[in-house]
Amino acid sequence: MQPPSQPPRSSGRPLVDRHPQHIPLPIGDLRVVRRDYRMSPLYRRFRNDLPNYLALLGVALALAGAVLVVASLTPAVYEENGIVHVGSMVLPPAAAGSAVYDYGGGNLPALALDYEGPQTVGAMNETVGGVVETGRCVMTVSGSAVSATCAFTIGKTSFTSDDSYSLQQQAWLRTYSNGETAVIPVPADGTAIPVPFPVGFSPK
Repeated sequence: MQPPSQPPRSSGRPLVDRHPQHIPLPIGDLRVVRRDYRMSPLYRRFRNDLPNYLALLGVALALAGAVLVVASLTPAVYEENGIVHVGSMVLPPAAAGSAVYDYGGGNLPALALDYEGPQTVGAMNETVGGVVETGRCVMTVSGSAVSATCAFTIGKTSFTSDDSYSLQQQAWLRTYSNGETAVIPVPADGTAIPVPFPVGFSPK
């Protein structure tokens, strides 16, 4: 009789070979099992419409990119340390304590700021390619709300804009009378002023 501590043997070998290279693994039935997977109507519709969804996504991304490009091309307009900046253009005061800012004459822009209590009026005139451009904006401060109404002329073309200053974006949000829009940034260290320049406007 085998000792109780040993498993029963068959033909002189244990019933279970415990050698590391011979670990018994159940493999089940070797026959291929085929299952019929049926797509739900919702999934089938999504799969069929996937190209349309991707096309719409591409259009949306293209429009978003166009908006970012336009916004990045709009120059910043602001006052800092008594000097007006219009993009890369710098307009110093015409004289000490003057509210007129220009390059000293010629066809380059001349800007005048007139502070009237809660309102600030900005007026501009310049000549570009022989065409006279003018602009006039009235900026109103009411509590934390800052807005402006502007009127422009480029040659014989006249148009207007409604401006609203966004504290969150630190920029003027402008809507022209022809439906065009512009974002006019103001740096954190700059002061918002009326913008009588037709930045972002495209004559049609």
